[in-house]
Amino acid sequence: MSIPSVALNEDSPAGSAFVRGGDDRIREFKTQVREILTIDHFFPSSGQSDACGRHKRITLIEATDIGAIPGTWVGTESTAILGAQTVSGKPELCFTNEDDWDVIITDGQKIALQNSRLPNNTYLIGRNAAGAANVNMFKVNASDIIEFATFPITPSAAPDADYEVANKKYIDDMKSTTAVADKIPVMGTSGYMPDASVDTTALKTATGEVSGTSWTSYTLPGGTYGFYPQVKCSGGNGAAMTIGGDMYGFQVANKVTATTYYTAIFMRMEDGVTGYAQQRYVTASGTDHWIFLLIDKTTKDIIGAYQAPDHPAYGNGGDFDKVSHPFGNYDETKHEIILVDQETIAELKAQVTEEKSLLTLVNEEYKPNMTREIGYQPIHSGRFIDKKPELVQSIPTYIKVRGLSRLTQVDKDVRDEKRKQVAEKVEQDKQRRQQARTSAETKLKALGLTEEELVTLRV
Repeated sequence: MSIPSVALNEDSPAGSAFVRGGDDRIREFKTQVREILTIDHFFPSSGQSDACGRHKRITLIEATDIGAIPGTWVGTESTAILGAQTVSGKPELCFTNEDDWDVIITDGQKIALQNSRLPNNTYLIGRNAAGAANVNMFKVNASDIIEFATFPITPSAAPDADYEVANKKYIDDMKSTTAVADKIPVMGTSGYMPDASVDTTALKTATGEVSGTSWTSYTLPGGTYGFYPQVKCSGGNGAAMTIGGDMYGFQVANKVTATTYYTAIFMRMEDGVTGYAQQRYVTASGTDHWIFLLIDKTTKDIIGAYQAPDHPAYGNGGDFDKVSHPFGNYDETKHEIILVDQETIAELKAQVTEEKSLLTLVNEEYKPNMTREIGYQPIHSGRFIDKKPELVQSIPTYIKVRGLSRLTQVDKDVRDEKRKQVAEKVEQDKQRRQQARTSAETKLKALGLTEEELVTLRV
C-alpha cells in the first residue's frame, strides 16, 4: 500500500492553477498529513480527542549507522539519537550520544543486558510468582562485592568441572562419619574423626633434628606432639651410641652403621663421631626455621645442635623463658649458644638432600662465624593464636645470633685428624679397661671365686 494515497508533490498546485481548486488542494494536503502521521500516531480524520497526536508505536527505518544518516545531529552538544542500526544483518534498537557512541539496546528477540549497568548497591529485581511484588536478586554492594539477596538455588546435578559451585546437598552427600572411599570424613557424635580416615600422607607433620659429639642432653623438637625418634651417626663406622631420658640412658643400637635415618634422649657418643636423632611431630607449620648450636668456648667446635621449623618450647610447655634453648647440659662457663640467622638457614635448606639433612650439612660442611654478631629479629615460634603467628619477641642475651662459614679443606683435615685422635684414645681406654678387668678377674679367681660368680659380677 502506497502512503499517502495521493503522492506528495511540492510542485503542486502550480502557480497558474485556478483559485477555485484551492479547497480541493487543502483537503488533499490534510489527508496526506493524516495518512503519513497515522502510521505511528493517533490522528482521526475529524472530531476531537485527548489522544490526538499520541504515539501508537514508533516505526524505525534500518540504517547501517544511524549517526551517519544525512541530516542527523551527531556531534552536536546535548543531542542524542534513537534509531534502528544494523547488527549481524538485522535492525536493532540503538542509542547514539553526542560523541557518536552507540549503545545497542536489543539483541535478536531479547533486551541486550550486556550493555546495561545498575547503580552501586542497587539490586537487580524480578517479579514474584503472583505478580504482586518485586523480588531482589543480587547487587554490587558498597564494598564492591557481589551480594545475593537470598541463597540462590543451584542445578540439582552434582558439579563435575572446575569452578562449578558445590551446593549444600552435594556437600552433605559427600560427608561421612565412617571411613568411606571418595567421601569427606567428618566428626560424628563422638567428637572424633572416623577410624582409618587419615593416612600417613595426610597427617600434617614436620621433622626436627638434634646432634652431638659427646654427652649431651637435648629438648626434642615437637615435645608432646612428637613420635619416637630415629637415629644415625656420621660415617656409619659402627660407633657406640647411647640415648635415653637421662645420662645413664639405654642403648637402642649398640652399633649404629646406617648413614640414613632408621627407627630404632641425653645422647652419649663415643669414638669421636657425631650422633643424630630425628623426631617427627605434629605441627602447626611454623613460618620460620630454628637452628641452635652448642659451641665449646675453648675449641669453638660444635658439640650440640638443634634444627626444626618450631621453637624448642613448642610442645614442651610453650614457655620461651623456661625453654629458651634445647640444651639441657648448657654451662655458661664452658659453652656458648648460637642461633643461626635466617639468611644462612635459607642457604642451607637449598642444599638439603636425602643423605644431607640440615644438621649433617652444618656439622660436615660449616663452622660458626664467631667474628660477627647479628641483631635478633622476632621469629615465629611455630604456634598460632587466633590464626596469627606467635612471634618470639626476644631471646636471652647469652644466646648470640650468628652466621656460618664454609669449612676449607684445611679445616676439614684438622677436624678429621682430631676425630682420629679421639677415636684412638677411646680405643686405648677400652684396651686399658679390658686389661684392668682381666687382671681383676685373675686376682678374684686366685681368691677362690668361680666362673659363675664372676659372670654375676660382670652383670
